[in-house]
Amino acid sequence: MSSIIAIHGLGGDAVLSWSSQSRSWLRDWLAKQHPDACVLSYGYDSATTWNGSKTAVCDTALDFLQKLLLRPGRRFLFLCHGLGGVLVRLALAMAYTLPEHSYINGQLLGLVFLGTPQSHLNSHEWLPVLFRMANVLLVGKHYRMAIMGNLERLSHTLALLSVEYQLDLNHVPILSYYETVSLADSGTVVCLRFPLSLQRHMLHGVCFYMQRLLD
Repeated sequence: MSSIIAIHGLGGDAVLSWSSQSRSWLRDWLAKQHPDACVLSYGYDSATTWNGSKTAVCDTALDFLQKLLLRPGRRFLFLCHGLGGVLVRLALAMAYTLPEHSYINGQLLGLVFLGTPQSHLNSHEWLPVLFRMANVLLVGKHYRMAIMGNLERLSHTLALLSVEYQLDLNHVPILSYYETVSLADSGTVVCLRFPLSLQRHMLHGVCFYMQRLLD
């Protein structure tokens, strides 16, 4: 049996990131479209993971790998939003170096990225991306100012990790969705299109609101 696992991004939540009002996109739409798959959502502490610390990001990636061990014999498709995609790519790269997790790359069905930068960005390129994400996704979060104050540190951390943990995904089917119009409330396009180097990477422009998918 295959597992579709959703991973939220900055400011996200395992349930609320995929829900609108009382309806869940994962439960009420995706699971019904794929009844033979097990649809799951991975949750983690966004405030701690994205505080700028390299250790915090790596610890969450390792925790994600540990959770996958609880589902032996499954094949995985990862559905990633924003920095959740960065977290998954890091976890897959770490799996190559950890014997107990090396099986995962052979059981990977594919990756779907929703607003996740796909280029190897340097710290100066990461900073405006992170600023746009934080400015939109952290509205109303009690830790918003703490994250905003550490964006430069986080940009250096993400740039360093992309160099330290290299990952070849040319054998994996990938779908990437990026935003083409600004959000109505903020007038911000959070994740713009980035150049790609992956041979099997399909890139799509899309901007949608969750409730439209649930109607």
